[in-house]
Amino acid sequence: DNTDGDAYQRLPSLYVGGFYMRPDSKRSTTNRAQGWTVGAGIPLWRQLTLEAHLFTANLDTGTLNQSTLGNSDFYQRGGGLDAVWNFRRKDQFNPFVLAGLGAVYDDVLPKSDKTISLFYNAGVGFTQPLFGNPATRLRGDARFVRDQFDGGRNDWRAGLALEVSLGGAPRERVIVKEVKVPVQV
Repeated sequence: DNTDGDAYQRLPSLYVGGFYMRPDSKRSTTNRAQGWTVGAGIPLWRQLTLEAHLFTANLDTGTLNQSTLGNSDFYQRGGGLDAVWNFRRKDQFNPFVLAGLGAVYDDVLPKSDKTISLFYNAGVGFTQPLFGNPATRLRGDARFVRDQFDGGRNDWRAGLALEVSLGGAPRERVIVKEVKVPVQV
């Protein structure tokens, strides 16, 4: 039984969304960046979910590259694993906290600064059912991300995504109980 005494059945989920990033000032980029993320979660316990995610981001350096007559850019691609602690069920407004780690590939063009480094992140977020369907949810999160690029960098991300349950809509468990009713004569 996957319900742990709850009438709500937890199901694996998938999310796709975008995020806004405020990069560390030591990255020599502008104060804005954007990216995309995709992730999947598997409930491990009543409130704990394990999520794997992939992301990509483009950080604008705002500097002109004379050889290509365009801006130089800073790209990130990575993936990680997060433990997510849900405070409520996903069929209602659900705040959560998360923490995890992963690897990120940093690529600065046209320079040859290309490295793969570890990162860890921690954050808060929420899910909210959409359109009266608990299997389709709006997901929002904000996270602090620390990676080891060039001695270590601290970034902040805030994102929105669409999250859906896999395997059908969550359903309630129905318990039928026989009750004896006294008969009056």
